[in-house]
Amino acid sequence: MTTPRFVECIKHDMDYGNMKEYKWDSTKISVEESLADDFLMLQNVFEGQIISPHIYPLIFDSKCEIKEISLRSLEFYREVSQDKEKFKVLKANERLHFMIGLRDLFVASCRGLLNAEETELLKAMVVLIDSNDEDIIKKRIQNLDVTPYPTSQNKMVKFVEFDSRTPLDEFFIRNELGLLMVFVDPGHLSFHNFENIINLDTLFKSTQNKFVIQNFQKIEENEIYTFDMQDKSSILLSLDKYNIYIPPFNSLSRGGQRFIFSSECLSQHLTEAINKYIPDKKLINKKFRLVNYVFRYNKFKPNDKKFVSHFDTPYHDPSKRHYSKYTILLYLTSGVADPVLSFNEGQVKINEINTKSGIQGIIFDQKYEHEGKSFIEGDKIFLRSELIFEYDENELEFDDSLGKQFNIACYMTKQSVFNPEVEKYASDVFNHVAAARCGYNSDKFDKKFKHLLLLKKYEELWFITNGYDYWFTKDIDLKDAAMWVILDHFNCKFDTKDSFNKLTYTQEIVLKRDNVQDIFDVLLDPSKGFKTPSKGSKEEETKVNSDVKTELEESEENQGEAHKYLKFHSDFCLMEEEESKHGDMPESLVYAYEQKKNVKYDQLFELNEEFPIVIFDKQIIISKHSIEVTDKVITFINQIPRVNFASYRIGPFEKDYMATREKEAVNYTNIPPIHYIAYEKGYHLRIELFNNKFLRRNTVPVTSPYWFHNEDPKGKDEKKEKSKKKTKKGKW
Repeated sequence: MTTPRFVECIKHDMDYGNMKEYKWDSTKISVEESLADDFLMLQNVFEGQIISPHIYPLIFDSKCEIKEISLRSLEFYREVSQDKEKFKVLKANERLHFMIGLRDLFVASCRGLLNAEETELLKAMVVLIDSNDEDIIKKRIQNLDVTPYPTSQNKMVKFVEFDSRTPLDEFFIRNELGLLMVFVDPGHLSFHNFENIINLDTLFKSTQNKFVIQNFQKIEENEIYTFDMQDKSSILLSLDKYNIYIPPFNSLSRGGQRFIFSSECLSQHLTEAINKYIPDKKLINKKFRLVNYVFRYNKFKPNDKKFVSHFDTPYHDPSKRHYSKYTILLYLTSGVADPVLSFNEGQVKINEINTKSGIQGIIFDQKYEHEGKSFIEGDKIFLRSELIFEYDENELEFDDSLGKQFNIACYMTKQSVFNPEVEKYASDVFNHVAAARCGYNSDKFDKKFKHLLLLKKYEELWFITNGYDYWFTKDIDLKDAAMWVILDHFNCKFDTKDSFNKLTYTQEIVLKRDNVQDIFDVLLDPSKGFKTPSKGSKEEETKVNSDVKTELEESEENQGEAHKYLKFHSDFCLMEEEESKHGDMPESLVYAYEQKKNVKYDQLFELNEEFPIVIFDKQIIISKHSIEVTDKVITFINQIPRVNFASYRIGPFEKDYMATREKEAVNYTNIPPIHYIAYEKGYHLRIELFNNKFLRRNTVPVTSPYWFHNEDPKGKDEKKEKSKKKTKKGKW
């Protein structure tokens, strides 16, 4: 009989009930402490007789006489990859072991325990699992249908608090922190649950977690500081053992893994230490309030991709007049690199991290562009948070262009789970906004900036958006157009169990000219928005557009069947892209699952009809009577829960919505008003959920890549009252 990898049978007592004793590599296999001496339980789990949520990941290389082991072995997965029928003929209980094996392989892959061939094999097997099959195990948590293993739809892993115990829990991994590991469909996520912020406050309540700061130094004349900090309990480094890392959303611009957690107690301990031990009153002045209690815990292994040069996104809570000026990094492991951390294209370099005192800390002004590399040897583990200050009215300025760009970046980040090109665009816009807040305008960013838009289709309805701007043709009622903005922007659920992103397909387009009329031309003839080959004859390009039209016409005629043209960013979700059945479609055309729907785009509202939708897990009822259209603005009387996203906090409430769910019931705000302009060919609508426009006073004017400013209905930009100033690159 085969044993799992990293597990060894060290004793076999035939005289005492055929009992076996095992040892395992605790750095690779997680075993709940209470089970470490339960020999019978361990034997049953290691021999495939029991599925445990507390012992994982188990990797079986070969088939054996025990069927439950064979069904989850790499050998059998290779057989299935060559002959899919072997999976199709499995019975429900056999498929369970097959899929639990994929669950453990996913964990093993995240821990770096699989080679490249085995990771690709995992991806190929996950494509076979359909979340809609009857034998799929599901739970409803936080208004999401979650599974204990990855499926072709549920590809994103999350760690959630869930206290209700049911028999189904035995199939979900539950780690030492009591968190359930679940898989979700990223197409159902919105701003309120996109980031996985884990509340770890109970770990830091002990008064033993007091910190002492020593050797505080400033690096030359720069606003960059280093210090040592004692951590007697080593509580921060111990978080690594829980293995709750997930691939970061911005995986194109950084390597490594991370998780995000919140802790007001840790924030309080660090705030007290900074106030007590840092003597620089210019840095820590009377306006310093706290260390942000949302922390990003990062781990880079040697040879991981570096974190490319970037600006940190500042925290902002307008209700309290709080914003961050400095980033704080707490390094938990020692190592060297060339460099570990560099600022402003290498003008300042830190080549070594020494944690002999427990922690080495670095504080730097968020106006500095910086990049980091992994250690040459050993894991680089560190935390990142911000120092938050209170600001006066005259300390900050507010720029509409920054607010627009920030909203675009937030929306595109949410869309990026479907397309890596959108991820890169969102990262670029975030970086530009963060730089501009501190008065730094990157010339290289402005030169390469592309104005990316998304061409979307729901049934017969076409629209174009970047998440802030929405364009529709004139054959739609303004109230209906406003509803489609809400449905798309918040990824609402309506009519079916699916979210709006799952019921549309999307094509990214780049317009060569800054002319809003080009957008309406694409809406009137959507084939103009599809990408054509960069090389080749006009005949080839015409053929591609012709094929697109043919497939779109076929999809409209096909009313009941699902159109499964789903492409996910494989680095983000780990899984491979599903092959399109339509090889002539442009590669960048991204389809989502489209199901039969009862609601037609031109029949959203009938007389006195109430239209129920779900926004941020709350059902609200919208009718035509609850929408008011004036000369330039469309308003709703409905309220939605407040959210926190991308370091921006909306609403006057005491605790972070993402980190503290028990207070969400009292935190509501109105649906943002939608401004619009009517053109001869259509409508241009705008929605601004995140009113995040601040920049530091006395900075250079902002260079804006945002190109749809104040338009008149004729399609020409209005003349600005103030002359446009030339922008200079911000200095250090």
